[in-house]
Amino acid sequence: MLTTAVNSKPIQNSKFTIQNELPPIQNPKSKIQNGLPCLNSSSQCIEQLTEAAIAHSGELQTLEARIGLLDRRLSLAEDGINYAESKLWPNYVPDSFSPNPLNIINPFSWFKNIVGGGDIQRSRIAITDLELKKANVEAQRAELERRYSEVQSRTREQILTLVLDYEAATRQAALIAAQLNNHRVISKVVEVEYRFGGSSTESYLAAVEKKERLENQLIQTQIAQEESLRKILSLTGFKLTK
Repeated sequence: MLTTAVNSKPIQNSKFTIQNELPPIQNPKSKIQNGLPCLNSSSQCIEQLTEAAIAHSGELQTLEARIGLLDRRLSLAEDGINYAESKLWPNYVPDSFSPNPLNIINPFSWFKNIVGGGDIQRSRIAITDLELKKANVEAQRAELERRYSEVQSRTREQILTLVLDYEAATRQAALIAAQLNNHRVISKVVEVEYRFGGSSTESYLAAVEKKERLENQLIQTQIAQEESLRKILSLTGFKLTK
């Protein structure tokens, strides 16, 4: 009766003894040294990676710059409105600074301010124009803020999805590696038995085929793992460590 043991114990049968000399396949980690502060799906790590991705985002930086520009325009509009309002009521007495004490109030200017067409009406028109411009800028700013929040949310979702994909690929690769380690021992036994006529060609070819299939699955899983990592690095701006 043929018995097997993985990695350390020899395989015995009545004709021969096989010592497993093949090194085991280790639980695979990415071949890329990630250079990240963390790489797991804990809330703390996701938040840390998300903050890095937000700070690195060119789209968010552009939106921040545009929001800052609108803030300056709002400040100027507010200053203009305040200035115009401060000059509103003195317009009722436009000649109050006249050197002629008998000409403190110009009746003609007073009449125009009452019925329309005077300085006070022009000031009110200017205030209304500034308020409309301010409202338009506020609407633009609100739209940029909405887009900023959307990009932040999308970035957070991308980070979470990529980290989960990376973890899933890591677990899958470790599982395949364990299966491949076991199958390498079995394949070696089948190969020796085949040479000694103890197994059929079909059994030998099936063992070889399964080994190749597992190796291919491991390679594909590691590729997926590294692709997720590369995308995380690209989003966060962290560099590969040598």
